[in-house]
Formats: sequence, structure tokens, C-alpha cells
Amino acid sequence: VLLEYAAGDPRFVCREEEEEAWPAGEWAAYDRRVTPSAVGMGLLAQAMAARRLLESPLARDRYLGGVLVEAMRNKVASLAELRGAPGSSNGLLAHAYAVTWKDHRLVYTVVEPRMELYDQLALMWGLAGFIEFAECVPSSWPNALGALAGDASCARAELDRILRGISESLRGSDGALRESTADTAGSRVRTTTLGLLLAALRRVSSVVGSEPAVERLATHAAIQLSGRVGLDGRLDSTGTETGATDASAAVRGLLAASRILSVSTYGAVAVRVLEAFDRDFWNGAVGAYLGTPGERRARLCVTPLDLGLLVGALLDASAILPPVAAANLLSRLASHLRVLVRGAALHLATALPHDEAGSSLGGGAVPLAPANVADAPLGWAFVFRDRVCYSEARP
Repeated sequence: VLLEYAAGDPRFVCREEEEEAWPAGEWAAYDRRVTPSAVGMGLLAQAMAARRLLESPLARDRYLGGVLVEAMRNKVASLAELRGAPGSSNGLLAHAYAVTWKDHRLVYTVVEPRMELYDQLALMWGLAGFIEFAECVPSSWPNALGALAGDASCARAELDRILRGISESLRGSDGALRESTADTAGSRVRTTTLGLLLAALRRVSSVVGSEPAVERLATHAAIQLSGRVGLDGRLDSTGTETGATDASAAVRGLLAASRILSVSTYGAVAVRVLEAFDRDFWNGAVGAYLGTPGERRARLCVTPLDLGLLVGALLDASAILPPVAAANLLSRLASHLRVLVRGAALHLATALPHDEAGSSLGGGAVPLAPANVADAPLGWAFVFRDRVCYSEARP
């Protein structure tokens, strides 16, 4: 059974005393816990990769696709073990587990018993991706894949448990969603979490259909999220969630709510947020979405989640906009990606920056580290690891 660690794959330690960060040949300390969010996103990534590989004309790719299928099946089967670990409760998975090898088997132990809404939505998203894969096996694929029906049934049962568990354990007495079971009364669930929950529920609804439990949860999330949007499309300024990531999550979540619940009002609110987002964050001089409202020259740090939310929000929005507006939006998205990828030296044809006016490499956590890749130009390829920081050049 292969379950991703919370921090993903091990990483090389990087020397920071030099101007650029290069691997030192030692493994870095990294988070070895198992978390539901990592398992869910790993499952989703494997489902996407397996489909691509199994459709390849190359035998090697199809073999790798079959390996991923077995990994997914084992992962779905392992969820019952995680839930049954000492310290679990309420049918939901705890936030973090330690893994040990004992008596020729893996043993899971709860190390952080609280339950996080983010963990549960990520796991739902991954399970929905697996179900969609398992129930749509083309006849041209290996016959052995036809046996996935039982695994899909188990994944559906897991989805039911999570939906029920969220309603029972992650909602307050007023019905409002909570970020965590450890939250105190009156705590505010993050805007990003609400948007991601609705996006995950849209994926779930695509495989379970019109399910009352999904619609009830989507209704609660949509009411909370739409209530944070002002008449000008900006998010509630009384909170801390007024950045580009929160706006992206709001757009994607409200569009998802409109689809799940067939309520056009949420789509209109999403467009309002999008228009404010475009006004506040687009920097034409740089060709990217930068900073926070009123701070157009602020340094911006982007994580893979930030980038994914922005791409997903703008792609979803372009599908409902008039053709000209959609084309302009996609053009800005393409420009944003070019700035990020090339500015961060992820595009190897671009020289590495050597001053603070450009992109930032290293600096404390060393957010970007190069990996030795044989077929890459110069032999090195840069990996978008935790985050990349960049800012508008000084005049």
C-alpha cells in the first residue's frame, strides 16, 4: 500500500550560502505523517495519470498505468484501516497519522485527532476522481480493469461516510460550517476552504447525481460564501481573506454552487467577484495578477494551491462569459502563467535572476530547488516545490 506523506516525496537539502541554491546530496527532513488531504489529492492525480497512460500507444506507459490502478485500489482499501486506527472517531479521518512497520504490516496511529474540513473535501475530491475513472473503463483497456466495480462501490461508501461526517461533526449549532473540530465557538471558516469545498462537491455531484446530502452541504457553503461578497464584488474586508487566492476560491466555488444547485444568482455573484478580482489584481505592466488591493507593487508569493485555484477559477469563468470577454480572460491567464514560469526560472530558456527586482530563489525555506534531469538543457530542471516569490521591478 502506497500512501503519500503529507510533504510529498523526500527532498534534497540545499546549500543556502551561495547565490543560487543547489542540492547538497542529503535528504531534507520532511513531514512523514499521512494526512487525508495528501491521500485524496494523490488519488486524484493518480486517476488523471492512469487514464493518460492507459490510452498511450506505448506498452511501457500502459504498464505504468496498470501500476497506478493497483495503487489506487490499495489506497481506497486502506481508508478503512485509517478510520479504524486507535484514536479515530465519528467516521471521519483524523488530521494526521503516524505510520510504523510492525509484524510485517503497516500500523497507523492517530497523532492529531482533530478533523479538518480541508482534509475531508480533498479526500472527497480524490474519491470522486477515482469513481469516475473506475466506472468509465473503455473496452480498449485491459480486461482486468473491468474488476474495478467493487472498488468503486467501496469509494462510494467512503463518500457517504464523509458527507454524513461533515454534517455531524463540522457544522455548528447554527448550521454554519466549521474549519475544524478543534475550533472554538464563533470561529470563521476560511473563504478558500468554502470555495474548495464547493468545487469538490461539484466533482462529487458529477458521479453521484442529484444527492440530497451533497445539495444540503453545497447550500450551507454557498450561503456562507456569497454572504461575504459586497455589492462591488470584493470580499468582506472585516476578515483577513481579501487576497487573490481567496477571490479565486470564491469565483470557483460560487460557479460550482450555481451548477450543483441550479441557482443562477450564485453565477452572477461569481462574475461580480471576478470583475473586482480583475480590477484589483491585474498588473498590466507585469502581465500578471499581483499583490493585494491598494498594494499593486507588493511582493507576491505563490503556492501550487494558489496557482491551481487561479487557473481553475479563470477557466471555469471563461466557460460562462461572452466570447470576447472569455478570450480576454484566457489571454491574461496565459500571460500570468508565462510570467510565473519564466520568471521563476522554471522555463530553462530564461536566465536565472540575480537581483531582488525579479523572481526570488532560495531565501530561508529555499522554495525552489533544481533537480538533475538528464535530458534537460544544461542538465538541470527547476521544480515548483512549496512556493515562488516575485515582484514588480523597481523603476
